[in-house]
Amino acid sequence: MSMWEPFTEPARRAMILAQETAENLGHNYIAPEHIVIAIAGEGAGDAARVLRDLGVTKSALIDRVRETMPPSDGHSEGEHFFTPAAKRGIERAFNEARDRDNNYISCEHLLLGMLREYPGNSDGIFAEFAITYDAVTERLRDSMPRGRMPGTEPDRESAGPFRTIDHIQLAMPAGQEQIARMFYVGILGMQELPKPAHLAARGGAWFASGPVQVHLGVDADFHPATKAHPALKCRDYRTLIGELREKAVPVEEVPRGDDETERAYIADPFGNRIELVGDAT
Repeated sequence: MSMWEPFTEPARRAMILAQETAENLGHNYIAPEHIVIAIAGEGAGDAARVLRDLGVTKSALIDRVRETMPPSDGHSEGEHFFTPAAKRGIERAFNEARDRDNNYISCEHLLLGMLREYPGNSDGIFAEFAITYDAVTERLRDSMPRGRMPGTEPDRESAGPFRTIDHIQLAMPAGQEQIARMFYVGILGMQELPKPAHLAARGGAWFASGPVQVHLGVDADFHPATKAHPALKCRDYRTLIGELREKAVPVEEVPRGDDETERAYIADPFGNRIELVGDAT
């Protein structure tokens, strides 16, 4: 499944418009500001309405961005990269959807995700326009229903008390956080999440890809998990397997079962077993 598959059509248009906005401003990156400008310019929907209600227009945002975000050096047309803040904003848009048990990502989720990067009392363009997470959340309260989009998948609420896995916990040796980052970020392509202050002193690291989170905690008596393991559903299984092999990561593919699902096993640098799962064909 593509990362963008859960996005509604307006949300997909907004992401395309965000890249066009960055291009027009001479930026070779896409930041939260570009995405919020795109949401304001997309026009339809509650996210754009809330921005209008707060007196925020696309043109006003663009004018302020021109003043505070100069064109990129050596900018040329082509592929744009997401800034770390924009990536975290997208991850948090998935969290906004998960918290409401929504199985789609809308412009409203995206707007809230971007604003969660910026507290209401922070400096920056969003604070200047008084578009804060709390203000927008309050105005969207009645227009962001809980539950799944009708007709997209069967209702399994009655199957038990749990809606989704919040995170997966693995162990790691002390003092190996940088090695963990090299693997989970540099090789698997996940994003590192900031740990809460009261947990950061304990060491370890947290990583995310969309709604999937892997937490590595330091264990003084560390032993790798070689039997119990997380199984991660891949957006593009074959591409990921190819990239892992190019990076010299040992990959153990297993024969397809009756459901025709592709599966493989890898190990992180500490020996923890990880299963990679493709889509059944």
